Amino acid sequence: MSRARLAISVSLALIVLGAGGGSPGRAQDADRETIDTLVGDLAADDIPLNASNAIRSLLKTRRAAVPALEVALDSPDFQQRQLAAWILSLVRGTPPTIRLIEVLVEGLKDDCIPQEHRGKERIAYAYVGNATGAINYLLRNVVEAEPQLEEGLRSRDGQQKFLCAYILARGRRGMRIATIAPILIEHLKDNKISNDACMSSMALYRLGPPVEPYLRAVLESEDKQQRETALLILKDLKAPPKTREDLRERKASQSISGQMSDPPTQYMSTWLDPRQKWGPEPRP
Repeated sequence: MSRARLAISVSLALIVLGAGGGSPGRAQDADRETIDTLVGDLAADDIPLNASNAIRSLLKTRRAAVPALEVALDSPDFQQRQLAAWILSLVRGTPPTIRLIEVLVEGLKDDCIPQEHRGKERIAYAYVGNATGAINYLLRNVVEAEPQLEEGLRSRDGQQKFLCAYILARGRRGMRIATIAPILIEHLKDNKISNDACMSSMALYRLGPPVEPYLRAVLESEDKQQRETALLILKDLKAPPKTREDLRERKASQSISGQMSDPPTQYMSTWLDPRQKWGPEPRP
């Protein structure tokens, strides 16, 4: 943040705190000015860490910043609207408006937040996992978000397509199972993406018995991890593990997690590794 911007922020903060007196109306105007300045700092610029500092300050305002953040959802600046949506998703009681859902689904893509890759160099924008934050909010509001998530199933972005399928399946919104199941089953394979097999196994399990034909179709897969995990999910659908012996047997039959015995029934995390790059969805 520049010295001039810092001076403005400090001056506005002093007004809000009531330095030198003044009417409540003027204090509220100053408060709005401060929030508008902070929301402006969320945009991509050449000022190091000002977006991160603005995020911390805006989160402290609780619901006072909501109106300004909702306006920022329509910003042409990608970083600004993504960070605004991320903050709104953390404010308790934020309603799932169509525009907020649209921006959060946009944030499921493999994008430059929290970091952009320029060759071998990594450029930090803000320390925010917008995709992980979007998953958590969309899972809580999956019914309202269903139309936008179903549209994301046709995305050319591999990460967005997978995460839309994951959220719909985990939220038991499996009406499009013929589209959702193949996307998730593809991610049971041994690849270079962290956690996707665990996420897929749990999401497929949540779809219930209707997913069984899709799992049986890959029991002869050339990919060892895919066929083993498909068989594991089928076992759990028939009879979930209940005893320690059951869990020992499950652990011995899977290789997608060294920490959990049975990922389909035990995996609950929504964390994504921000260091990996998924790349575009392969063309058919």
